[in-house]
Amino acid sequence: MIKKLLILIFFISYSKTSFSNQVEVNKYLDGMFSYSSMVSYKSKDSFLLFGRHSGIVKLILNGVLVSENFIDLRDRALLGGENKGHSFEEGIQDIAFSNNYSNENRVYISYTDKFHNLTLSRFELSKNLLKGILGTEEVLLNVEKHRREHASGALDFSPIDNYLYIGIGDGDIDGNPSGTSQNKRALQGKILRIDVVKSKKEFSIPSDNPFLNTDSRPELWAYGLRSLAKSGIVFDRLNGDLYIADTGWDHFEEINYQNYESKGGENYGWNNTEGYYCRNDFFKNKDDCLKKDFKWPILAFSNDKGCSVIAGGVYRGKKNNWNGVFVFSDYCSGVIMGLKKIKNDWYYSELLRISINPHSIVRTYNNSFFVSDRYSGDIYNIVFKKFNINKWKKIDNKKIIGNLYVPNSDLAQILNSTSWKITKPLRTISNFFKKLVKR
Repeated sequence: MIKKLLILIFFISYSKTSFSNQVEVNKYLDGMFSYSSMVSYKSKDSFLLFGRHSGIVKLILNGVLVSENFIDLRDRALLGGENKGHSFEEGIQDIAFSNNYSNENRVYISYTDKFHNLTLSRFELSKNLLKGILGTEEVLLNVEKHRREHASGALDFSPIDNYLYIGIGDGDIDGNPSGTSQNKRALQGKILRIDVVKSKKEFSIPSDNPFLNTDSRPELWAYGLRSLAKSGIVFDRLNGDLYIADTGWDHFEEINYQNYESKGGENYGWNNTEGYYCRNDFFKNKDDCLKKDFKWPILAFSNDKGCSVIAGGVYRGKKNNWNGVFVFSDYCSGVIMGLKKIKNDWYYSELLRISINPHSIVRTYNNSFFVSDRYSGDIYNIVFKKFNINKWKKIDNKKIIGNLYVPNSDLAQILNSTSWKITKPLRTISNFFKKLVKR
């Protein structure tokens, strides 16, 4: 109840902002799960729907619910979330199919096991591909978490190399005091890249992984990330560009971008940086920070505008002006947003404010987009209307990149950030009382 009240406060304070309404949403399906996420199933407008805390995966085939569960992980996934004293992030994390799944008959699922660890498993599919076979589970990875937060476990296959990319959270709290994200000998706070297609058992390491034959973990593709929740790594199915939605700590949310020609090895900055800024407890000045080879986000927005970024997908359809638009949202603000690269510059637009708290956005293989409501689990179809170039603003961040900021480390015990944090109202209240004390 308190969290919903905080969301309402945020929503009211944010409602004064003007929105462009370039898309609309229509009710598609009544909810089955709260905290529901969606994953594209390779059959037109079909997708898997799973409740993070339910442990159950359902298959929606062109709007029709398949009666039998696609898979049921209740006996092995840690469920219940905050209602059982866990964080918001326990349960099923993500699901992925390889690009040739119909011949391989396998599905990949990440989930938090009964010991709070992040597990990546492979399951065989039934002959009709409509069901995962529980008894065939093969555990590929089991990553220990320092804390209950930031499991992530985002999954996606590259359309270019068909390797499996795995986004793992820092497994820590607050400002990542354990430093896992910058530690290349740890798997937490990273994107991994492994070859699961050629291997009948477990997986192999691609020979061109950037940290192969070094003191770092060979699975590593990129590092310096915090919490890649809500399917936080998404490939453009056309050209292989990678979009990375990283949930921030106490100031900024990020969208990072990796061109399909990348050779990997990028350092996205966390926990030394957040958004476009550097932490003053790590750096003395801006020049000191800019000496580091950080890969800066293409977009960062403050917690005044949102609190938990949600990745979506890249539009590739018949409406030419929309082609190449990366669609995403934010759980607190309920704003559907877009990013597009025009020539050599990035542009951003707020597309629609919706009266729900988005939990997941999916792009199907028929290029339809759907968004789920976190609490009701209701599913809405996103309809693209007229693209209005006048509503798109060029992103100009060069002057602020590397500036120092002061993290709210003194609020750590109060906020105890998770990827579902509602921190803005708490900070406002805390700062109010701080001012009273100073008086």
